[in-house]
Amino acid sequence: MPMTYALSPTRSPASFVCVRQGGRRYIAVKNTHPSAKYIGEEKIKDISIPDFKMTMISIIIVCTSIVLMTEGYTTESDQKEYVLNLTNNQKEDMKKLALSLRSCGVNLKLPKMHLRLLKNQSITCNDGSPAGYYLRKISDSKRWLVFLQGGTYCYDRSSCNWRRDNSPRLTGSRTWPQTEKGTGILSADPVENPIWWKSNVVMIPYCSSDVWSGTKFTSETGYSFMGSLIIKEVLRELLTVGLLEAKQLVLAGSSAGGTGVLLNLDSIRDWLASVGSNVELRGLVDSGWFLDMEQLKETRCDSSIFCKPSEAIAKGVRLWGSSVPSSCLEMYGAGNEWKCFFGFRIYQTLRTPVYIVQWLYDEAQLTINLVSLTPPTELEEWSYMQKTAKEMRASLKNVSAVFATSCYGHMILESIDWTKIQVRNVYLHHSISCWLGMSTESNALHPHRSTSSTTTALPSTVSPNTQQTQNTERGKSSGLFGLFWKRSAESRRQFKNNRKRRTKKEGNSNNKKNNDENSNNRPRSIGNQGVVSDDPGVGISLRNSRNRCQHHLLDHADCPHCNNPTCPKIKNRYTGEEMDFLQYMRLWGLDVSDIAKQVGVDSYQLLQMMNPSS
Repeated sequence: MPMTYALSPTRSPASFVCVRQGGRRYIAVKNTHPSAKYIGEEKIKDISIPDFKMTMISIIIVCTSIVLMTEGYTTESDQKEYVLNLTNNQKEDMKKLALSLRSCGVNLKLPKMHLRLLKNQSITCNDGSPAGYYLRKISDSKRWLVFLQGGTYCYDRSSCNWRRDNSPRLTGSRTWPQTEKGTGILSADPVENPIWWKSNVVMIPYCSSDVWSGTKFTSETGYSFMGSLIIKEVLRELLTVGLLEAKQLVLAGSSAGGTGVLLNLDSIRDWLASVGSNVELRGLVDSGWFLDMEQLKETRCDSSIFCKPSEAIAKGVRLWGSSVPSSCLEMYGAGNEWKCFFGFRIYQTLRTPVYIVQWLYDEAQLTINLVSLTPPTELEEWSYMQKTAKEMRASLKNVSAVFATSCYGHMILESIDWTKIQVRNVYLHHSISCWLGMSTESNALHPHRSTSSTTTALPSTVSPNTQQTQNTERGKSSGLFGLFWKRSAESRRQFKNNRKRRTKKEGNSNNKKNNDENSNNRPRSIGNQGVVSDDPGVGISLRNSRNRCQHHLLDHADCPHCNNPTCPKIKNRYTGEEMDFLQYMRLWGLDVSDIAKQVGVDSYQLLQMMNPSS
């Protein structure tokens, strides 16, 4: 029997070392768990990672290779696909083990995605170079993830020329590398990407500048806009390498790529059915749900960064020859295709299940609306930012599958930290994984079943009932900032509880902290409604929930980063340094005491709300 070392979810991380004796190399472990059958430095032939009740991952180490195996769970397609769902201690173990393996000469390079240019070279990028895609193929997987990259758009000759000169990768394929590592949901690292690390992963670079909607070459500008055609052609090629026999396909995208998912999802569903595919199609939209709001100040439409989106897209759809869903076009009429580029309008016309991931304080939305490249630090800007967040939250209220956090940022699914984000103690990747496992007959997967009325109010994104409620709240609040900063009873209770917990922490032991953390992270069995990921059977932490699958998660909108310690740090665009939200805002001149005075709270209360982890 080979010696087995269990990566415990509760004990302190182990210490792994590479040992060389008699010309042989092997991994040894120090500080083993008391229940281990050996002590000191011993050979490890087998490291088993029990993933609680649902699955087991075994890592067989021979100092020359590392092999991942599964036991105990088989999917409906008779595939053994799985996910590593590790606690923080177990993740530390994996990192230390990886370091020791490298020192022992083991090649731990993860497989990369490889570039394939389209065979049909009439489907091109803006500059006429062939479009293409990156593919990481897993021969025994019948699950596919196709990801659309984002990157704004251009809508006339001037804006497209500027884009070509300043962002050549967004207008042509000539400078694309031959391989891409992939991060976040595109990663092959099972810790970084617990859902799709062992799935077929495709990343389609964005080089059409048309929000993935275009269908033609325009002599007016000399550019091609073929975003919608590129997606279809990529899928056509993938049919020959396994997509035709796939069980599940997730079309995902970030920013403009997320909007592209909304625009193409239903037509792709119909096209796949027409070619004989029985694949189950779902959409995943990251930061592609934009609002149609009045900007803080008027601006000329001479820059794609600051041009009001409704005006820029209205210009663009004529240039791009945009293809929009027929159901949306029927709702808004010919000549109003631009309205279908806004999630809150197109969503209720969709027939295909879609999951929305959105920042309530979306940085791209605020940059456009505030007409400023700097963060909101003035009182007027903060007031407008709060209004934007509340309207964003209201627009998502009737979305059946949504994860909307009160963080300030833009795009998350390609971040290496995407698995750390929570709303109401539910992790983003847990919620998505559970949603992927739901029956296609569930109401939660059908947008048109989850709403009671059709959104037609323009330009506001807030329904009449919501607007009436906000007007009532405005009457009850006081001061310029009252509407946007007045905390609800629930928020006040949460603030008091945070203070109590902070006081108690000083007297608590580190053991209790570790136990609390591990109990929150520990997965639980969720029965037949479980998870579909690279282990459809893995459990999910659903603490304080009556439902087995939480997929309608709307954070509060009191203020950015308020009472949510899982919000990621912000990267300084000039230095690349990662900073806490308050540190970043102060860098740009935020006066906390002045804001607090206007809000009606003291500086300490405001700081505690905006930085709950301190």
